[in-house]
Amino acid sequence: MSFFEYPTLPPGYMGRGSVAHFAFAVENEAELLKWKQKLEAEKIEVTGPKDRKYFKSIYFKDPDGAVIEMATRGPGFKP
Repeated sequence: MSFFEYPTLPPGYMGRGSVAHFAFAVENEAELLKWKQKLEAEKIEVTGPKDRKYFKSIYFKDPDGAVIEMATRGPGFKP
């Protein structure tokens, strides 16, 4: 993933063709909770963990307002 800064462009907005959120995987719920504690220690508002049936996740916003999700790898889909 690459990011480029264009300070002269107007702020973006949500709409067709934009990214809804970014998602990153963490190994397990213990690691997810460590990230939540670390983010909250930096005064970042975190939602969750939320049980999504196949994984658990937390959500927060980056400095530009984009939603970031961190989700566990498991338990995943079971046949």
